[in-house]
Order: sequence, then C-alpha cells, then structure tokens
Amino acid sequence: MPSHPVSGRRSRLFSAGVFTFLALFLLLVLALLAADVAYINLDAVKEVLRSREIRSAVVLSLGSMDIILTAYEHEKMVRVWVIGLKYSEKRQLVEKFLDLCRSDGKMIFVEFGYVK
Repeated sequence: MPSHPVSGRRSRLFSAGVFTFLALFLLLVLALLAADVAYINLDAVKEVLRSREIRSAVVLSLGSMDIILTAYEHEKMVRVWVIGLKYSEKRQLVEKFLDLCRSDGKMIFVEFGYVK
C-alpha cells in the first residue's frame, strides 16, 4: 500500500470528474430554483398571505410554541422548539407533553448527554 497520495493523470481525472459532477449538480439546483421563480404567480402568493385563514394558522402555530433553553456540548447554544397544536383533538395529551417539556426538559437533555 503506497504511503503517499495518488498523483498524476488518475488524480487529475478523478478531480475533474468530481468537479464536473458538482458543477452539474449545482447547475440543476439553480435551474430548479429558476423554474420555481418563473412558475410562481406573485399576486396569487400575496393573495394567499392576505387570507384570514392562513394568517390565523400562522398565529396558532407560532402562538403554541414554547422556548426551552438547554445547555449543549458545543460552543454555541441550540434552541429546541417543541410544538404542540393548541387546536389538537387530544388537547389534554398536548398539554401534558408541553408540561413535561417545561418541567423536565432540561433534565432529560442532561440525562441523555446533551450538555456542555
């Protein structure tokens, strides 16, 4: 087994192949984004966002979130979002779950090693 990196024609060919693959992939992603922008009717999007039902759904979703700060083993802190839908058919279970997150959330993260 050689102790030095592979060099020469094979290495350049491999590098060119990887570069070509990544360039094509990036080009396809950009093409998909361009197609999405060309397909979207901005007036229809604005109309949907003005809809009372959509605004109510956003408010309900955002209003039902609680932030629980927990320690994390890396340099920066990461927030964990726990979502319970207040309009759920099983509201008692949602409230029980959210209460558990509020009371024992930090302890559970410590127990499983997600702390500094």
